[in-house]
This record gives sequence, structure tokens and C-alpha cells, in this order.
Amino acid sequence: MVVLLLLTLIPFFLFEDDIGRWSSTMLTGTRSSSWASAAMIVLLLASDILLPVPSSLVGAYAGGMLGVVYGAAVNWVGLSLGSAIGYALGRGAGRPALVRLVGADAVDRARALFARIGPAALLVSRGIPVVAEAGLIAAGSASMPLASFIGSVALGNAVVAIAYAVAGSAASTGNYALLVAVLVLVPATSWLVWRALKRPAIAN
Repeated sequence: MVVLLLLTLIPFFLFEDDIGRWSSTMLTGTRSSSWASAAMIVLLLASDILLPVPSSLVGAYAGGMLGVVYGAAVNWVGLSLGSAIGYALGRGAGRPALVRLVGADAVDRARALFARIGPAALLVSRGIPVVAEAGLIAAGSASMPLASFIGSVALGNAVVAIAYAVAGSAASTGNYALLVAVLVLVPATSWLVWRALKRPAIAN
């Protein structure tokens, strides 16, 4: 888990400012075309699995530029693509590495844990920076069933995608209070629910 967290934290600390400026520049350059904006938003959100892309702000931008419905759909596609990449990374390279680090028994226990609470954990963690990305890779490493993975992240991504699109659309009309509220409440609420869900699972 330390390795998985470092995989997401190191780029965040090293390149956060550069990625933020790059994201802003790329999005600004696509304002004249909704298709170009949509493509760039999908690319940025998918890249968030390993790069410190400000996904909440990108998602809000989508709502402001493309409207709630189109913006939410584009957000969902980008988040889902990033989720698939994270799962594939964990499934392809994570399990052998974890077996070498902690042994096959520990990996089997992790798989059992994901079988019990994995879907719920992935669902509620989609709005938590770093935890969301690490959870995707961990799910792949633990060989979480693909059907459960898809169902969980599809629903979780939909909630996050709609929330940020609504906030961005509101901000485009001058309602910045809703934007700030969503940017704060989505990760905060997700974190509280995730902690409440994690405690009994760890105890068991």
C-alpha cells in the first residue's frame, strides 16, 4: 500500500504546479470548440490516475463549458477511462509485486477483503483525492471481480461527474457559492463515509 500511495503522491508533490498550469492552458485553448473541450477533459481526467490533475476543477470546467448533461457525460467518460487504467495497472503488475513484498497469503486476504467491502469502498472513495486512485490500483492488485469493479466505479463516477458538472454550470452563471460547497463537501463527505465503512472491515 505504501508503494501504491507513493505512486500517486510523488507526482503530486513534484509536478502539481506544472500540471495545474498545463491543464489550465490546454482547457483555455479549446474553448472555441465543444468537441475539443470534451476531448481535452476526457484526457485530463483519465490522466489523473498517475498525474496530479485537479480533477474536481476540470469536472467543474466541463459543467461550465458544456452544460450539466453534456459536461456530466464527458466527466463520466474521463473518470471511467482513468478507473479502467488504474485497475489494469494493478491487475497486470501489482499482484506479482505485492506477492513478492508481502506474500501470497496477504494478497489472498486482500482479495477476500475486496470481495466483502471492495464495491462499497470504491463507490464512496471516488470523491477522495489520492485514496480514489490508490483504491483503483489496489482493486486490480487484489483481483477484484471485474463485474463488481465496473458496477462500483460506474456509479461512483456518475455521482462525482454530475456533482462537479452541476457546480461548474452554476458557477458559469455567477453562483460560486455552490461551486465552493461542492468542491469541499464531495471529498469531505466521501472521506467520512469511507472511514466509517473501513473500521468494521478492519476489525473483522
